[in-house]
Amino acid sequence: MVSDKVKALLELAGKTRSDLGEVLGVTSDASLSNKLRLNRFTADELIQIAGLTGARLQFTYPDGTVIPLTQDDLREEYRKAPDAEHPGQGVSD
Repeated sequence: MVSDKVKALLELAGKTRSDLGEVLGVTSDASLSNKLRLNRFTADELIQIAGLTGARLQFTYPDGTVIPLTQDDLREEYRKAPDAEHPGQGVSD
């Protein structure tokens, strides 16, 4: 499940559920728990989670072509200032 992978990303990055709630704009623990339990994340939220954890979110084709999803792909209402902790996040090498 995607939720399990989100939890693993948080653990690897040393981030908390509170950090996750903050970046997603979810103010109550019950709402965040429901989101995780129901396994419901938009593409915008997955991009934000990647930014929070310093991970890359991308599509990779069998021939090696990579199409990254970055903060620049977020809808305007989800855009935040660049994450100073992870400059260049999501940029493919």
